[in-house]
Amino acid sequence: MAPEVMMTNRVVRRFGEENALRCVFRDDSGARLIVKDFVQGPCHDQQSSIVANIVQRTLSHGVEINNRHYHFLAWSNSQMRDHGCYMYASTLNHRTGDVSMTVEDMRKWMGDFSSSKNVPKLMSRMGQCFTQAQPTVPILPNECAVEDDVEGGAGHPETHEPYCFSDGCGRVAPSLARRIALALQLEIVPSCYQVRFKGFKGVLAVDPSLDLMKNGPKIVFRKSQMKFKERCEEQENNVLEVVKYSMPSAVCLNRPLITILDQVTQKQSQWLHKKLCSKVHSYLERELSQLGVGNGCIVLAMLLDDSVAGEELTLRLNLPINFVRLRQCGICITNEPFLRRVLVSVYRYNINNHLSKAKIFLPHSVGRSMYGVFDETGLLQYGQVFIQYSASVKKPDGKLKIYTGPVMITKNPCHVAGDVRMFTAVYQPALAHLFDVVVFPGHGPRPHPDEMAGSDLDGDEYSVIFDPDIYFNQNEEAMTFPKSSPDDFDAAPTAYTSLIFF
Repeated sequence: MAPEVMMTNRVVRRFGEENALRCVFRDDSGARLIVKDFVQGPCHDQQSSIVANIVQRTLSHGVEINNRHYHFLAWSNSQMRDHGCYMYASTLNHRTGDVSMTVEDMRKWMGDFSSSKNVPKLMSRMGQCFTQAQPTVPILPNECAVEDDVEGGAGHPETHEPYCFSDGCGRVAPSLARRIALALQLEIVPSCYQVRFKGFKGVLAVDPSLDLMKNGPKIVFRKSQMKFKERCEEQENNVLEVVKYSMPSAVCLNRPLITILDQVTQKQSQWLHKKLCSKVHSYLERELSQLGVGNGCIVLAMLLDDSVAGEELTLRLNLPINFVRLRQCGICITNEPFLRRVLVSVYRYNINNHLSKAKIFLPHSVGRSMYGVFDETGLLQYGQVFIQYSASVKKPDGKLKIYTGPVMITKNPCHVAGDVRMFTAVYQPALAHLFDVVVFPGHGPRPHPDEMAGSDLDGDEYSVIFDPDIYFNQNEEAMTFPKSSPDDFDAAPTAYTSLIFF
């Protein structure tokens, strides 16, 4: 297998990649191992024995490679979905220099997980340490503080507990935000960072009031952002890790969203439904035309025209390469062999998305994908949002636009009609420092993010659409999500119970 480049995480940076093993369980054909529980008889017993012999035995006894014995450590949330985990061989203790550090010592170093009394929560908390993130700047103890969440509303209909409006959203001073941007080599300071710091996770939105406080904190986390406690004797995890940050990002329609819009508009008005169908078809024709397969202006297809090819590659590929600049330097993108293969790969990938997911990119002028943040000023009322975005997606230059008026917002994946909602975007001068994010209010019977598929503000990205041709007249009732209590054990789960859960 060819080596795969990946971003490091907190554990790999601390204990090194030399003794790490990133394990993925697959069938002989390379497909994922799937046990069909609905099948009874010898076939089901044979599949169960395969999983027990391959997966459980490997995790229980470990793997020996080149005289190194690797033991099961933990997994990240994305690895769990991919049937993968991390394994580590005993490594040199960096503190003493001579004592072997086992996987149990590594788990203790990660944090204090004794409050997690069930396996899923424990592994989710441990997985936080394996999130691929970029270390930025160290945070001193006097620069960090924790404050209460903003709670209220009508309360959950089942538990009657107050809703948390600031769930997952903290604050960062502009001076520290600039230091973080400098560490990430960013020309423009983002308004929001998705971070990991010790036992905290979520987003940090820029708050100018923190710089006005003399000797005050530069970062303020909310209690909802604390997922586990750090070990008191450990002072090494004081570096702020950035997973992602707010930036101008295109938004796209997909099959679930189109289905919901189709059903809601047909229910509310036949005229709205007809207008929606016409608009979605026009967006699809525009997308196919740019890819070179539509009936429109074929001269502008990215497979044939260098100027369009440069713009489309810069837009569709998340790479620090300015393909427009390459073209200006005399490189023919459509004829150069490697870039031609890249163009064909992008073409095939997007055509497959159209066929399988109905993924249709919208023009930058009618929609963006944005992080959600909390209104710290308390000025926004229920049903209102604040939206300010960069004028350009391809090359942000600091020019901003403020949107006011009706706006449609949803969070992917959306499942029911109430997950897609209409709001009123208003201008608030006190929020003018925030851009490329959508600001939700702290008032009302229920937090707006929670109304959309039970979302929150700990890093969820929202699809924000400005096109009146796909709006509907009124919001459908938001779905209520039950609060289920997990089964807790009397004692903290062990490594054995964790691998059995895997």
